Amino acid sequence: MRHAFLSPTLALLIASLGPLAPPAHAAGTATTAAPLPSLAYQGRLLQSGVAANGSFPFTFSILDSTGTEQWNSGAQSLAVTDGLYSTVLGSDGMTPIPASVLGLSGLTLHITVSGQVLSPDVSIVPAFQAQSAWYLLGSFGGDLSGTQNQTLLMNLQGLPLDLTTTAPTTGQALVFNGTKWIAGTVGGTVGATGATGATGPQGPAGATGVQGVAGPTGATGLTGATGATGPQGPAGATGPTGAIGPQGVAGPTGATGPTGAQGAIGLQGLPGLTGATGSQGPAGPTGSTGPTGAQGAASVANNPLRLATLGWAQANMAFPDITVGGLQPIGMAFDGTNMWVANSNNSSVTKINASTGVVQGTYGVAANPNYLSFDGIYIWATLTPGYVVKLDPATGTVVSTYAVDPGPEGIVFDGANMWVAHQSTGYVTKLNASTGVIVGHYKVGNQPIGITFDGNYIYTANFADGTVTTLSPLNGSVIHTGPVGTNPIALASDGVHVWVANQGSNNVTELGNGYVVGTFAVGNTPQGIAFDGTSIWVADTGDNSIWKLSPADGSFVANITGGGGPYGIAFDGTKMWVTNMAVGTVSRR
Repeated sequence: MRHAFLSPTLALLIASLGPLAPPAHAAGTATTAAPLPSLAYQGRLLQSGVAANGSFPFTFSILDSTGTEQWNSGAQSLAVTDGLYSTVLGSDGMTPIPASVLGLSGLTLHITVSGQVLSPDVSIVPAFQAQSAWYLLGSFGGDLSGTQNQTLLMNLQGLPLDLTTTAPTTGQALVFNGTKWIAGTVGGTVGATGATGATGPQGPAGATGVQGVAGPTGATGLTGATGATGPQGPAGATGPTGAIGPQGVAGPTGATGPTGAQGAIGLQGLPGLTGATGSQGPAGPTGSTGPTGAQGAASVANNPLRLATLGWAQANMAFPDITVGGLQPIGMAFDGTNMWVANSNNSSVTKINASTGVVQGTYGVAANPNYLSFDGIYIWATLTPGYVVKLDPATGTVVSTYAVDPGPEGIVFDGANMWVAHQSTGYVTKLNASTGVIVGHYKVGNQPIGITFDGNYIYTANFADGTVTTLSPLNGSVIHTGPVGTNPIALASDGVHVWVANQGSNNVTELGNGYVVGTFAVGNTPQGIAFDGTSIWVADTGDNSIWKLSPADGSFVANITGGGGPYGIAFDGTKMWVTNMAVGTVSRR
C-alpha cells in the first residue's frame, strides 16, 4: 500500500513562526486568543497499483529536521474514494498542533496506513497569512453577506443581484432588467450569410488509423436435436447347455495305521572347550563360482496386521464384572475393538466393547464353543462335536462351518492358516484361513488342549502326557517333544520364550526353542496364561486368583484375588481380561 504521488496539496496552511501580538482593544474589552494552526491535507492511496476504496486507519505525525516527532494525530479512520482522501490536521477530533511546531524548519509529514509506513515523508513548507485574517469577527454587510467561512455577493455596485428567482442556465450572462441583475441571454443581430467560397484542392489522404478493438464473440447457437436411435438388432441364439451328471458316492475312508513308538531322546552333551585361536594363514586363491543352489522353501512370516493381538483400547475406563451368555465361559479373543467370549454351556459367543464394557450382543453357534481366535478379518471358534466356525465380527453371524476331528480345543492363527488342537485324537489340524480347506493333519502328544504360535513355531500343550510338542508351521513336522509339568493346559509367548500353565503341578514352565529354561510355582490349578508386554499373567481356578510373574526370571510380581473361578485370560493391548467360569462373568484387570 503506497501513495500514487508524493506531492499532496497543503491547502489553507495557517501557520506562524512565532506568536502574533493581538490587536489593541478598547479598555474593558475582552481579548480573544488566536486559534491554533491547522493543515489541510489531501493524498492518493493505491493497493497493488489500484486506487483504494473504503475506510482505512491513518496516523499522521510531524517530524522535525532530526526525525524527532513533534506532533501525532492518533488513529484516524478516513474514507478513501478512488484512491483520494483528505483531512485537516490539527482538527477533525485530533490533538491540536502547537503554534511553535510550524515555526521549526525542515518539517516533514510522516503517514502510516493500517500499520504500514508510506514513504518518503512529505515536506511541509509553512506559508503566512495576514494577521487580520486571524481576528476577523462578526458577519459581512453591504454588497456582501454571511461570514468568513460562507460569503455571499448580494449587490453589484449597489444594484441587487438575483440568481435564485430564476436559476441561470448554460450560456447565459448577467443582464440588468432595470431593477436588478438577473440571468439572461445576450446576443446581437444576426448578420447576412456570406457567399460560399471556392472549393479548395483535395488534400492528401491521411494515414490509416489504428485498427479498432475486436467486438465480443457472438453467443453460441442452439444445439440441434439428437436424431432418433435406430432399433436394436436381434440377439443371437444361445446354444443348449449340457446336463450335469450326478455326483458319485464317496468311497469309505481307509483305516489309520498304528503309530510307531517314539524313541527316547538322549541327553544333550556339554559343549567342548574352545580351542586357542591359531595364527592367520596366507589368503588362498579365489575359487571359481559354483552353480547356484535351489531356492529353499519360504518361511512362514509373522503378519502382525492379521494377528491383531495389540488393538489399543482406552485405559481410563473402569467397570464391574460383566455377565455373559451363560455359565462356564472359557476362551476369549480380541478383534482390535471388542473382546469375544466363548460360552461353553449354552452354544453362544458374547461380544463386549473393550473400551466401555458394554455387551454388543450374544450370538448362537451350532454347539458348545471352547476357544476363540482372530485372523485379522474373522472370529474363529472351536465346537466340541468336531467343527470350527468362522463368524463376521461386525454382525456375529456364522460365515462358514468346517468339519474337523472330534474334541477340538485350542485354536491359533499363524498369519495364513488356522491351527486346531484335538484333545480326543492327539492330532492338530491346519486349515487355510481364507478357504477353510484342510492343509494338513499332524500327530502330536496325548490330549493336546492349548496351542500357540511364537512367530517361528507352533506349540501344543499335551495334557495327558505332560509334554509340549514343537512343530514347523511350513509342513507340520515335529521338531521336538519334551516334558514340562503335570497336565499342561495353556500356552503363551513373550516373543522370546514360551510359557506353559501346568494345571496338575501348580506351576508354570518357561521354554526356549521347546526346551525347559525354568519352572516357577504359582497358585492352585492354573488354567489360563497370557503376556501383556511386561508381565506373564496366570489364571488360577483353584485359589480364585491371578498371578503376575516377571518374564525375565519368573519371579513373583503380584497376586490379584476374586472373580469366581478364573479360567481363560486374554490381553486387549491395555488391560487383561479373565473369564470367571464358576459365575458366568468376565473381569477386566
